[in-house]
Amino acid sequence: MNREKVDRWLGVALVALILIQVLCGVMFTGMVRPQDFLIAQGLALPILLLWVARLWTREKLSLLWPPVCWFGAVFVVYAIIRTFGADLPYIARSELLRILVYTTVFFVALQSFHSRGALRALLWTLVGLGTTSALYAIYQSAIDPHHVWHFTRPEEYGYGRRGSGFFINPNNLAIQLAMTAPLALAYAVLSRLKATTKVALGGAALIMAAGIALTMSRGGWIATTMALTYLVIVVVRMRGRRAAAIGSVALQVGLGAFVVSQSELAKVRLEAALSREASGNVRYAVWGTALSLWRDHKLLGAGPGHFDRRYREYRVKELQHRPIRAHNDYIDALADWGLAGLGVGLGGAAALLIAAGSAWRSMRRRVEESGAHRSDRLAAILGLTCAAVAWLFHIIFDFPSHIPGLAMLAACLAAALAAQMRNVGSKYRLEAGFKTKVGVTAAAMAMALCLGWQGSARYREFRALEASDNQAETVEESVAFLMQAHAIEPSNPDTPFMIGETFRLESWGNPPDYAEKAETAMRWLEKAIELDPFDPVRRLRLAQCLDWLDRPEEAWARYEEALKLDPWGFHTAQVVAWHYAHLGELETARIWYEKSVYLQPATVNSESWEQLRMIEEALRDDR
Repeated sequence: MNREKVDRWLGVALVALILIQVLCGVMFTGMVRPQDFLIAQGLALPILLLWVARLWTREKLSLLWPPVCWFGAVFVVYAIIRTFGADLPYIARSELLRILVYTTVFFVALQSFHSRGALRALLWTLVGLGTTSALYAIYQSAIDPHHVWHFTRPEEYGYGRRGSGFFINPNNLAIQLAMTAPLALAYAVLSRLKATTKVALGGAALIMAAGIALTMSRGGWIATTMALTYLVIVVVRMRGRRAAAIGSVALQVGLGAFVVSQSELAKVRLEAALSREASGNVRYAVWGTALSLWRDHKLLGAGPGHFDRRYREYRVKELQHRPIRAHNDYIDALADWGLAGLGVGLGGAAALLIAAGSAWRSMRRRVEESGAHRSDRLAAILGLTCAAVAWLFHIIFDFPSHIPGLAMLAACLAAALAAQMRNVGSKYRLEAGFKTKVGVTAAAMAMALCLGWQGSARYREFRALEASDNQAETVEESVAFLMQAHAIEPSNPDTPFMIGETFRLESWGNPPDYAEKAETAMRWLEKAIELDPFDPVRRLRLAQCLDWLDRPEEAWARYEEALKLDPWGFHTAQVVAWHYAHLGELETARIWYEKSVYLQPATVNSESWEQLRMIEEALRDDR
């Protein structure tokens, strides 16, 4: 078998693997669960290995290296450096593993999605996936709003009858469709495909428009509007395509607007978006909290993934739930990566858009010189640029960059767009000699080794944690599994906390050896605090153990530490109130329970309401 044939088959295999990676990322609820992301890590390994094999199959190899690649390479190096210096190594390493997977998808797709066949494979895969997701969202909105696959969507998030497709969160479906629908529309307007195929693409775009409307995602509506506006602005300047473009976009927008107009939920959400004081809109509080964290770490940020662990110290009283992310990827990048990280990211985005503009002008000039009016490559460049526009607007309102399935989809689309620079000229091509091949191979194998080694450890840790939850029949067995997980990943701050909590709850059952169990719980909680010094709950549980052992002075020192870390948390105020109630100081306990219910008056804080009622009755009886 000759080299050309082997190279061709390796190219087909790489395109197929990347598309499978994207499909799995979306259909497995975005791969937000750690066990699902292990699949992405696993698929990244054959992608890297096959790409290295293809690298050495060719005698003469020209690697595409547009300016956006430099920004990507710099960010990866920056992420590695920040991970090794992070306050929370386990959390930072989790972020780094995601970045390495996204980098693999981007750089391999960049070298693979330049041919017409690869672009069409990408088109049909994404349009098919988007149409299926939109149809599932329609089914959810009309018939079964409570389930995604076999998962039950949490009611406390207020998703109601919002369609979410294969995701739990409807906002994630919105950005998936906002990136895919303009791609289908661009091919329907500008490509050389048959008329029946174009009609099918137009129909798919309409279905996706209905899906976007049913997500009730305000950020998704804005992102879609901006992407379609860009498409119209570009196409109206082309003769013979204006009517088709304007008509298609008008039909898509009209259908979406009609669906929205029929929904009372849509009206409520629009009113909430326009009101800064709306009780249901907490984005402003989350943004303010993240920016407060960033102000203390302006240049380098607090650390990769650290916002979720450090927000309590900076939160305002309106923010009483765990936001996980800043709900704005620009602000989130500032909080985690600082000005340096955000600057590199914005530079990469600018380089990508500039590359898209260069590729568009070059290809359009060729098409006009040939006398043609349609071009698959023009359609691809326009559709992929619209996807980039949708992404850049949507991340103002949400955090799709931290949803692995969406991040891999965005990386694939960005790579396909950057790959069109191959047709601009040779200045963005890197002739790969022996030394270059060795360097690239070393980098790829280092990434594969890291992903494989960490993937194996994370899988074994997950199995042990899962066994503790589902297989253990006694407390002793559960603790044994937790200790096994801790031995596999000793830097995970949550595992020693779970061990400590298990012993604390056992001690509170008041067995004969309650003091010994409380001491054991305290040792593990101290370990948990050492691994994550920013979480107030660990200090609260340690303080409760000290209270249980009648050591109130030592306990109060821990309560004070927790209050410094979380001065506006309703749960922290609740536990401090418990401390005073435990000591019999009911007047002081009442003050702290009142603070707790002031911070969180909702039913989620029912324990504070009930304790406050009981204390007030006791105080009245004493009088």
